[in-house]
Amino acid sequence: MNVKSLIIFSFFALSLVIPLIGALIPSEEAIQAASVYLRQSEEASIVNRPFLVDGRQYFVVYFHPQTNAEAKNLIVVVDAETGLLVESQDVLTKVYSFDLKQAFIQGFVTEKELSLQEVNSALQSGKTARDQAETSLEDVETSLSRVDENILTVQNSFSQFTLSVERLGDEIDSGLDTQEMFESDYSNTALEAFVIRYNSTFKALVAMVKTGEDYQKAVINTSNGLTQKGVEQSLFRPGLQTAFNVGLDQFASITSLENAFDEFQGVKSPQAQRSVNDSVQSYLYRKQKIDSDNAVESVKASVQDILNRKAEVLDCTTVTELEKTWQATLAAQQGNKFVQVVGNVTLVQSELNKVKKALDKCNTQNNPAPQNTNSDNTNIFIGVILLMIVGYFVWKFTQKKPPEGGSEQSATPKGNLFGS
Repeated sequence: MNVKSLIIFSFFALSLVIPLIGALIPSEEAIQAASVYLRQSEEASIVNRPFLVDGRQYFVVYFHPQTNAEAKNLIVVVDAETGLLVESQDVLTKVYSFDLKQAFIQGFVTEKELSLQEVNSALQSGKTARDQAETSLEDVETSLSRVDENILTVQNSFSQFTLSVERLGDEIDSGLDTQEMFESDYSNTALEAFVIRYNSTFKALVAMVKTGEDYQKAVINTSNGLTQKGVEQSLFRPGLQTAFNVGLDQFASITSLENAFDEFQGVKSPQAQRSVNDSVQSYLYRKQKIDSDNAVESVKASVQDILNRKAEVLDCTTVTELEKTWQATLAAQQGNKFVQVVGNVTLVQSELNKVKKALDKCNTQNNPAPQNTNSDNTNIFIGVILLMIVGYFVWKFTQKKPPEGGSEQSATPKGNLFGS
């Protein structure tokens, strides 16, 4: 094979292999694999897009009551590449945490209308109001014969508010970038980055609203102070009234920001982690229990058959180890030691095989197979035929051989055939 042919062959081989690398199972196959553990009152649904956790993709299947698709009784994780159910506690914890965080954020954003896009839209409108307020403040300062210390307080508060607005804008821009990254690869690392960025954006949002409210209080106090000093109201009142509006009304739909922020912290709280751990244990308990019950059922009939014939079996072999292992298996099942049950069933199956092998050997010794007489008669018949054939050829050979010391003429004289 020359170099050109080798290159062509290599590309052809790669074209066959590459599509198989990282190929994912259909979501229907994931549901089928998980449904082994469904209860009669439950149904299964699936997140059609697999989660990417530490570089590997997993389907998440929800078990929920038939009458309530929103309630999650159980979460089953299926490897999207192999179709096998995941049992690793570490992987389950990461996938469950992923599911909790994305569901929490989705619900939080939808119910409270706090998506980054919505906050950004409100901020852009608020910036317009802020710019108008800044112009009004400058007009008030110009209209006064001197810069009153009250006006300086307002200006300082406005500067703090402006900084918080810019800081929120930067946070939103970064948040939208991480959100786009998460929506692109749907990975746990991108989700964690998005949660962190959304968290810092929320902090910036709360800070902006607070500095805005502080600024508005400064405007009110300044207006009252100037009035008490006898400053002509026409010099400051209209301008300060206009400057009072810095766009906080754009966030009127966001109620109880501090409480909402505290609620958002729940996504990373110890309670949330306990919820994840409880979900992992709930899944492992159900899976391991069903697996252990199925394992016991797979050998139960055979064990009972042997033990019911114990007197007969003891003539051939002992069943002490079988009985001992079987009792240990039942005790482990009673104590919910499901992993031990599955291991014990393997030992029970091994003991069953030993007993069955011993019984087969005894049966063979006690009941030898009958001799095949027809076959023996056939062999004798064939042997007789062969002897007759050999005898015939020997006779033919001796008839052709001339007598010793004579010619080829017959020793018998012509004439009377009987020699008389």
